[in-house]
Amino acid sequence: MSTYAARCLLPVVAAILACLPAAAHAQAGDWLLPRTRNFRHPIADPLAPRFGLGILTTDLLRARGPERGPFMLTDSVDAASDVQATAALGGTLPVALLGEWNGGSAVLAVEAAAFARFRIEYPSRDDLGTDWFISLPVEIRHGDWAGRIAIMHRSSHLGDEFMIASGAERIEFGHEAIELTAARMLGNTRVYGGGAWVFRSNTAYEMRTRGLGEHDRAELEVGAEHVWRFGAVGEAFAGVDVQAAERTDWRASVALAGGAGLTYGGRSIRLVVRYHDGVSRLGEFFLTDERFLGLDLVIIP
Repeated sequence: MSTYAARCLLPVVAAILACLPAAAHAQAGDWLLPRTRNFRHPIADPLAPRFGLGILTTDLLRARGPERGPFMLTDSVDAASDVQATAALGGTLPVALLGEWNGGSAVLAVEAAAFARFRIEYPSRDDLGTDWFISLPVEIRHGDWAGRIAIMHRSSHLGDEFMIASGAERIEFGHEAIELTAARMLGNTRVYGGGAWVFRSNTAYEMRTRGLGEHDRAELEVGAEHVWRFGAVGEAFAGVDVQAAERTDWRASVALAGGAGLTYGGRSIRLVVRYHDGVSRLGEFFLTDERFLGLDLVIIP
C-alpha cells in the first residue's frame, strides 16, 4: 500500500481503536476476535472473497481490448472458447466487536483475497493473471438492514508464462478505495447496492490508459439474491450482480449465479454455476469484453 494510502488509513484506524474500550466494557472479554459476521458478500459477485476451485469457458482472448498493446497467441487452442481453471483464496476475519445494541452490532474485520486463472488447455498450464485484494471493513447490522464500509487495496498481475508465450505486457492496474454497501433482507430475499470512491489509482497513470482518456474515480454495484432452505442445513440459491465503473465508461457487467449447498454454524460449502457478460473482472483485461460460463466449488469459512 502506498504512503498516500497509509496516510488516509491512519485516521480511520485511530477512530476505530478509540471505540474499542467502549466495546470492551459492553462485552468484557468477548470483544476480541468475535464470531459475529454482519455482512455476507453477494453470491453472484465473481470477486467475493472465498475459498474455491472452478472451471470456466471464456471468450476473453478472442479479441484484444484497447487497454493493452498487441500480443500473439501461438497455440492452437480456440480463443473464442478457451477453457480455464480458476482458484480463489480468501476470507474475512472478524477482529473486534465495536459495539452491540438491541437488534444489531458493529464489527471490525480484516479481509484478503486472491483470484487466479490458468489456461489448462495450454501444455504449460499458463497462469493468465491474478488479482489481489486487501481491505479493512466495518460491518454493521440493525434488524433487516446490514452494511459495510471498508478501505480497500487492489492490484492485478499478468501471469509470467502468458507474458513469455504471447509477448503481452503487464498493465499497472490497481487502486485504493473507500467502499460503502448496504443490504436489506426481505424474507429470504436480499437486495443490496453501493459504490466506491477511488482515492488513488495506478491505472489513471498508466500511459496507454491515460492516452485513452480513461478516469478511475468511482464504482457502482447493485444486485439481489434469494435463498431457499431445506431442512436444517440444505440450501439452494440464485443471484444477480451488476457492476459498473468510471474506468470502463460505466459499461455494465452482469453476473448470474445459482446452485446448492450446505450451511452450518455460519460456514458454507456450495456448488455454484456462474455466468458473466460484460467487461472482464480480470484486472489485467479491464477494458476487454468477456462472456464466460463456469462451475465453482466454494467454501465460505
